[in-house]
Amino acid sequence: MITHLTSKLVGKKTTFLMIVIPTSMAVIMPQIVAKIPTHWQLAETFQPPDNGAPGDRQGSGSRNLCSSTHNPLTALIPDTNMGFTISDRPTFWFYVPSINNSSNSPISLEFILMDNNEETVIYKTTFSLSNSSSIIGIKIPDNFPPLSIGKTYRWHFAYICNPNNRTDDIFVRGAIKKVPLTPAFIQQIASAKQPMEKVRIYSKYGLWYDTLTTLTQLQINNPQNLSITKEWAELLESIGLDYIAKESLLQYHLFRK
Repeated sequence: MITHLTSKLVGKKTTFLMIVIPTSMAVIMPQIVAKIPTHWQLAETFQPPDNGAPGDRQGSGSRNLCSSTHNPLTALIPDTNMGFTISDRPTFWFYVPSINNSSNSPISLEFILMDNNEETVIYKTTFSLSNSSSIIGIKIPDNFPPLSIGKTYRWHFAYICNPNNRTDDIFVRGAIKKVPLTPAFIQQIASAKQPMEKVRIYSKYGLWYDTLTTLTQLQINNPQNLSITKEWAELLESIGLDYIAKESLLQYHLFRK
């Protein structure tokens, strides 16, 4: 169910930004209003993890049943397939392209968060979206246990191309690790006076999930701020996702499942 809708005119392409939230959660989008006097150069300050993880941030699997019409299914993460966070229940971001579908029926998607050995499912959700290019955020619900500091988790996000044969799925895989707060980080965050200052600190400490989520929320809530749009695009370009950065974020939805 759509609970909110807004839009901005940036270009001619139509890309939807969706945040998928389970039914049990109250729908809250932080209203972050930013004043950005300068170019914060997030792309230059972000330091990705040295160690990578098995996975693939671009869609792999079947190309016959639900091949994309444009760019591939893509996880918005560095090409190491690993990202750090300090969030108890982070948000995971994906680019979901439209697919070759003559009936134009909704597409089915599935997200699974597992332990590092991929033996225990921490969180799983399946949902449907309209068949149009989208950028979506999937947040771990508040009623689920927080991630543990120092632990690595694996996630899997897939198009369900054929419910009767899941080997036909197109999917992306990656990892997330919750890291501890350092005294220096705590001091710098406490002294940050603007939302973009916090984003820059997240970026400086290599906290990919926190950097991207906060910056995306800033862009949603400040659609006319070209400085934020530029930072968002340059951040994605810095990790090799130029084709995502060129997409125009025109509107977003909040969904309840």
